[in-house]
Amino acid sequence: MGRLIRHKHLKLDQKKIDQAKTYLGVKTESEAIDQALEFLIAEKTINNTLRKIRGKGQIKKMIGLSHDILIALTARTIGAMVITANRQDFETLQGLCPFHLQVV
Repeated sequence: MGRLIRHKHLKLDQKKIDQAKTYLGVKTESEAIDQALEFLIAEKTINNTLRKIRGKGQIKKMIGLSHDILIALTARTIGAMVITANRQDFETLQGLCPFHLQVV
């Protein structure tokens, strides 16, 4: 999916932007805001995915799947492929939040 970049004029709290830059380890305010928005979007996707699978397994399984969701979403965000032997969990997740997957 291509990115649509637009120039924006916003009034934002400078202290929050400086804290975000420091926390995220980026140089520019634009990078800080972009990464913060990426985290917010990823959190929403994680929450929605966990909601979809809630009640379909034991709590241990849910914790394991939450780790798998983080792996899948990280790979999707950076354009990487998940290579795993865990066919069942990752194919289930791929149906809920698409990402590149190779099962070995």
